[in-house]
Amino acid sequence: MSQQPPVEYITPFKLARQEQCLKGVVALREMARLGQYLISNEGEASFEILFGVDEGRTYFARGQASASLQMECQRCSKSMNVDVEAEIAIAFVTSDQQAERVSADYEPCMVEDEKLSLVSLIEDELILALPIVATHEDTGCQSWFGENEEPASLAEPRENPFAVLATLKKASDK
Repeated sequence: MSQQPPVEYITPFKLARQEQCLKGVVALREMARLGQYLISNEGEASFEILFGVDEGRTYFARGQASASLQMECQRCSKSMNVDVEAEIAIAFVTSDQQAERVSADYEPCMVEDEKLSLVSLIEDELILALPIVATHEDTGCQSWFGENEEPASLAEPRENPFAVLATLKKASDK
């Protein structure tokens, strides 16, 4: 097991044949796509990934990545801490035909030129693990329009735009 700063590119098939385990941290500022969802890109993500070849001759990576992220609460627009843990179960493939045959236990990952960006792999898994909507869990979080209030557009009943048609239909039935 190696614990060192991650290299930019890994050779997943070689790591799988050697049954290597990589463990380390990646600075969040190195993950530009993940940064689009964050208020701050300060901090780091930790990861531990075991590479191997299973009995079906599938080259795989299993492990986890985790990070504590600063996101915007979609209810009150304030900063909030979101702990994200991503489970990694990837099968490395070199063609679409191989990807179609991958077991449901894995997500296929296309590898070109025998190399793969480790940071991108970790970033992809963290993005997939983000909550659909980030909101504070406590009930004290107030929405932008006030506590226990609905915006005026939701509270006031609106006139049915088709009410005129109903009166015209009644008039034509006579």
